[in-house]
Order: sequence, then C-alpha cells, then structure tokens
Amino acid sequence: MNLGEQPPPVAHFPGPVAAFALTIGSVLAVVFAMRFVMLVFGTKPSLASLGVGEAIGVGAVATFAARRVAEPQRERLGLRGFAGRYVPLLVSLLPILLLLSELDNVLRAIVPAPEVPEDVKQLEEEFLGTGPLALFETALVAVGIAPVVEEWLFRGVIQQGLVAHLGRVRGVVLTAGLYAMVHVGPSPSASGSLSPFLASFLLGVVLGCVRLATGSLLAPILLSAGISALGLVAIEMRDAWPIDGLNVEGTHTSWTLLLPALLAVGWGLRGILQDARQAPTTHPLPANE
Repeated sequence: MNLGEQPPPVAHFPGPVAAFALTIGSVLAVVFAMRFVMLVFGTKPSLASLGVGEAIGVGAVATFAARRVAEPQRERLGLRGFAGRYVPLLVSLLPILLLLSELDNVLRAIVPAPEVPEDVKQLEEEFLGTGPLALFETALVAVGIAPVVEEWLFRGVIQQGLVAHLGRVRGVVLTAGLYAMVHVGPSPSASGSLSPFLASFLLGVVLGCVRLATGSLLAPILLSAGISALGLVAIEMRDAWPIDGLNVEGTHTSWTLLLPALLAVGWGLRGILQDARQAPTTHPLPANE
C-alpha cells in the first residue's frame, strides 16, 4: 500500500436493519431452543425450559453476530472491566426499580389492563411453579441467565453497531426500543403491553448509557442483575416486608420512598451521562481513559 493511501472504511455491524433482524432471530431462537429442550426431556413449558432456551437461543445469536463486529472486537463489544469509580454510581441506580414500579402503577390507573382470565392465571402459575425449586429456577433465570445473554446481545453486539451508524443518542434509543420489544409478553389489549414496554425501554436507555460511559459490558450486566435480584427479593418478602406500590397490589409508593429513590437515581445518572456524552462512537472505550 502506498503511503498516501487511506485505509478502507470500517464496515460497522450491525446496522438498523440487521439489528432488527437479530432481535427477531433471537426470539425465534429462544422458542426453538425451548421446544427442543422440552422435547428431549419430555417436560411441559416452565421457567427452567425458558431459561435454557434463552441461554442457548440468545447466546447463539449474539455470539454468531459478534464474529462480524469489526476489529478490535473485544473493545467494541465491551469485553473488559470498568473503573472502580463507577461502582457507587451503579449502586445509586438500583432504586430505579421503585420508580419503574410506580410508573407501572400510574399507567395501570390511567389505562387499566383487562382482567386476566382464570385459565390464563392458572397457566402462569404452572409455568412459574411453587416451592424452593421454583424460586431457585426463577433466581437462576432472572438474575443469572437473562442479564448476561440479553446484555451480550443488546448492549454488547447491537448497541455498538447502532451507535457507530446513528450516533450516541439514536443508537442507545433504538437499542432500548429493540430490547423493550422482546420484554412485552402477549396481552389481550394494547394497554396491557404499554406498561412493560415503557418500563423496559427506560431501563434499556439507562443500561445503554452505562455501557457507553464505562466502555464495559460487565457494568450493564451487573446493574440489570442487581435490579432483577432486588425485584425478586421484594416479591418473595412481600408478607414480611410489604412495600406499597412495589409488592402490594393496588397501592402506590409513598413519596418518603420515591423522593430518595429519585435523588439517588438522578445523582447516578448525572455522573453516567457526563461520561456517556463524551464516549467515542466508533471505538467505545470510556471517555476518560
């Protein structure tokens, strides 16, 4: 190559169309893997089969797509640690669980979801199960499997490509929209899907900003796992530790809890956004490193 020649432009992957295809492909892969597990072991649909299906399906799609990411792959995918100064910021973002839960309460009060039929409730109970084994399965899927494979696909593979194509804001927002799509379950009405979509979208934006600021995939994985763990503890401890608006149905969270949560999340987001605004778009390392 002549000294005056410019290096060829980097073909960033994925773009918007490919990102949408990866999202749909991951959903189909989970369904296929889940059915395969059920067929092999002769079991009914359960949280355990869903967890295995998600680990295999989403993990395989993300790993396959990661091979097409331009070099340096490890840096672009965020396969690295993060600075210790981000730890208190991540901890301060955990109370977002309270805020998202109250948002759900407000939306359901404004746009009530239709009553769930009894047969559907029974199917949900059979799917989730009861007892210590069911609790272990729930924790394994919600805290162990889902945060890892979902962040690997959305914040690891998809976001770095969309940020390179569209810029920080649009890249993070579009990734959050795709992330929210896969978290909306079947519902008999649009109102029943509005709340989970909006909550997942807002959480996806926060996770995307954390990924940009830290340059590490580990940071959003830990934040997502921490929020899921707190939610699971709140549900399991609802009798001994009732919290209005969080684990007590038909109530709203008091301002004595919401205000500290708002202050903590606001402080954490302020620090995260300062670095996220400066993060490179084509080589996503922390802005201050």
